[in-house]
Amino acid sequence: MTLSRRATLEWMAAVSFVTALPRGIRAAASAPNSSPQITSGYGTDPNLKEPVVPWPLVMEPYQLKLTAALADLILPASAAAPAASVLGVAEFINEWVSAPYSDQVKDRTRLIEGLRWIDAESVRRGQRNFLESDSSVRQGIMNDIGRKPPRATYGVQSLFFNRFRFLVVSSYYTTPDGFEDIGYTGNIPLAAYPPMTDEERTILDGALSKLGVSRTSKGSSG
Repeated sequence: MTLSRRATLEWMAAVSFVTALPRGIRAAASAPNSSPQITSGYGTDPNLKEPVVPWPLVMEPYQLKLTAALADLILPASAAAPAASVLGVAEFINEWVSAPYSDQVKDRTRLIEGLRWIDAESVRRGQRNFLESDSSVRQGIMNDIGRKPPRATYGVQSLFFNRFRFLVVSSYYTTPDGFEDIGYTGNIPLAAYPPMTDEERTILDGALSKLGVSRTSKGSSG
């Protein structure tokens, strides 16, 4: 399912953190991933000048490729911006779900089990895993679990996909390429404020009128 940048941004605004995914999503026969042992405390503050991931990564190579493929269906390459996989979104998600913090541990279950379901559903529909399936099978699965509101048959899987999509979009649009794609320039000092446009002046006058004042009133500036 090829989606526009506008659609993904609308989804990002609409999606909130979901509750832990029910166990009913388990569907694949692959062995469970090993999980980092959670101990009391998380160690010292990270060195932001030399960033490293201080915990073992849990995603298997195939799961990482599957994550990249799904991310590219959510945010494919455009004329102005690269695909999600090019910006390392899959690697970010791997680091995220591998972290020992409580929210990330919950996401690990949601996403790993969701990826297994994606693969099992691909086999059920086309006798091949997701990466080997043709575009019609991939698109059919994405359409079913990404539908708003979610269809009852795929309600649990839609919860997984909502969370996965949130992580893809939010990580993509915190990269320099993501900033450029949406025109975000950050905190850049202005030498001077641009003059008010006619449209802005009309809006301001309308708002002031409701308050019974105008820009030419005493104490106001125009």
